[in-house]
Amino acid sequence: MLDWHMGKRKQAKTEVLSGHTRVGKKFFPPAARFGWTEVHYIERILPEIAWLGYFIERFGTERGLEVVESFLRICYSVKSSGPKFFCSAFRSLTADDWTRIRKACKAKEIFLEVLDALTLYVRCYSNNNPLQNFFEEKIDVKKPSVSDIERARAVVSQLFDRRSQTASVVQSIIPKIEIEIGQFHVPQDYPFLDFDSIITAFNSEHTKSLCSHVRMDVNSSFMMCESQIGASWAQDFWNRGKDLAPFRSDNVEELDASESLHPMIKFGTDYEQYAWGVVDAIWAKFPIDIFKSEFAEVIGALLARQCNLAVKVARNPDLWDYHAGPLFLRSMTDVYITVAWILKDPLVRARQFIQYGLGQEKLHVERLKAAINDEEPDEADELREGIKAREAWIDWQHYSFLQHVDVGSWSGISTRKMAEEADCLDLYDFAYGGWSNATHSTWNHVGRFDVFPSSEPLHKHIWQPANLPHGLHADVVIKATKYFDKLAVHLADEFKIEMTVPRPNEWLRSRLGQLQEAMDSVTEKRPTSPSGEEGPPSGSSDVDF
Repeated sequence: MLDWHMGKRKQAKTEVLSGHTRVGKKFFPPAARFGWTEVHYIERILPEIAWLGYFIERFGTERGLEVVESFLRICYSVKSSGPKFFCSAFRSLTADDWTRIRKACKAKEIFLEVLDALTLYVRCYSNNNPLQNFFEEKIDVKKPSVSDIERARAVVSQLFDRRSQTASVVQSIIPKIEIEIGQFHVPQDYPFLDFDSIITAFNSEHTKSLCSHVRMDVNSSFMMCESQIGASWAQDFWNRGKDLAPFRSDNVEELDASESLHPMIKFGTDYEQYAWGVVDAIWAKFPIDIFKSEFAEVIGALLARQCNLAVKVARNPDLWDYHAGPLFLRSMTDVYITVAWILKDPLVRARQFIQYGLGQEKLHVERLKAAINDEEPDEADELREGIKAREAWIDWQHYSFLQHVDVGSWSGISTRKMAEEADCLDLYDFAYGGWSNATHSTWNHVGRFDVFPSSEPLHKHIWQPANLPHGLHADVVIKATKYFDKLAVHLADEFKIEMTVPRPNEWLRSRLGQLQEAMDSVTEKRPTSPSGEEGPPSGSSDVDF
């Protein structure tokens, strides 16, 4: 006899979010009490130190370090105040300062090499670049060459992971010069002075500790002058990226036109190709601020989510009923309301959306950690790997130990209130609410679709479980397309995006007629059984158009 009873999980012994402070519906980590904040390396520091990376990329590690370190020593000898490692700090230099720097570089016989490296840098990043002042004559920055762009891509790529060897070498320039010129004072027995080990013994435990101290020093140096240098250069740097390499989204897969497919399968594959073409068309013209990228990232993710849900419905006729279909339709109305509400205060609400999601992921990780002790060894190891991957995903965006957890709603208000503020209350009342009945399996859904009165009067015609035949309803894919259309049109109107593809509703209207004709043709060609009855077997359903 099979035992269908599930073993009861033991109560987790580890308290979830221990050490966090609760304020209302939010749990703040211990670090928040100390006022710790995150220094965003990619967003703020990388643009400031990228110019150093150009010397490494152009001349190799050894010679690149020699030249750029000599250049920095000269800059500090001319003007000792201010951190010259960060590009923005060079704004403080006067014309006379630059004249003296050029003269000293020529005396040190590094002028041409500095000129070479900075030319490559300035040609790609010319707008308000303080290092342009090194040049005695203005250089042509109208159109970077393909090789210029490839070099920029290589430099940024090598610096993106600040724990990589190249990024560690570049960052080590800062404490090395700071110690040398007396801006960073260390004791005589300070164990982290062997910066060459980053090149010669990068994977050693000592070098790992050294690199950790390098990163801390870079963060500290940046925070000391953050208010002075501002964020304008970082903004110019990152937004220059979309000029160097225009946005493109290649989600449309080429289909084999020669392949013969069943009409339903062909409809699904054509729908997928068309729908992702709509997403790509919107994304290619979407006004993206790379520096403040959260808004574009959230809208792009939700647009892709809406497309994915519509495509899954179109490609899977089993969803064309009122058991599974509403689960997708409710999510699609939710996506629209979310986007419409975010658009009322784009950057603030997009960041709010991301922070809530990161907090929910952190909460899930903490629950998984609390459950490890209750698992078998093999399962515990697998769970640890999953936790590690989840934490890495969070840390890529915001350090877990600084991330708060919100156990309320992400917006702080109800979905109905969001819909009201976003001017789509009708969608909430007549679609979101109705599809929610299926999502939550309330009686007014399951009582209509999952039970039926017994035929036995002695049983009081009691409602009992029933596998009721509902057939396939094209109305489900029509509504899914309607919600996809609604979001796509809203974004196109909001940002004045001129679309060159037909609207989803229009595309579907023409294709459903073709699908009906193709299905009728298949029906006419069905083989008959020996009894003369048409196949397929009983129990299959035609599409209700």
